[in-house]
Amino acid sequence: MIRVLNFLMLSLTIAICFGLYKITNETRDLQAQLRHTASEIAAEQETIEVLNAEWTLLVRPARLQELNERHLGLQTVSATQMLSIEDIPFRDEVSPTSSSSSSPLVQAPEAAGGRLLTVSARQTP
Repeated sequence: MIRVLNFLMLSLTIAICFGLYKITNETRDLQAQLRHTASEIAAEQETIEVLNAEWTLLVRPARLQELNERHLGLQTVSATQMLSIEDIPFRDEVSPTSSSSSSPLVQAPEAAGGRLLTVSARQTP
């Protein structure tokens, strides 16, 4: 009886040692994976910071103004170029002045300052 009990205790001890060894190795693997993931997160955060810094440099108003002057030549909108919502014609009031079916031009009522506004109207199928 004692031999059977000793054999069972030895088997249980070996099983527990094997289980402990397996859990220890899995824990080491998970810790290595955690360190790798943490380093990837840190690298991505650093990349995000660099991209945010680049974005901040790219959208500076002075830089955008200089690019506008160099490439686009846009001017500041003045108050005389603005129209009220009542000056915009409704669809049933729109009469195309161009024979082009892709983008007919519509002339709206005269804007303030005696300027005539030309608007591209979209046709519905």
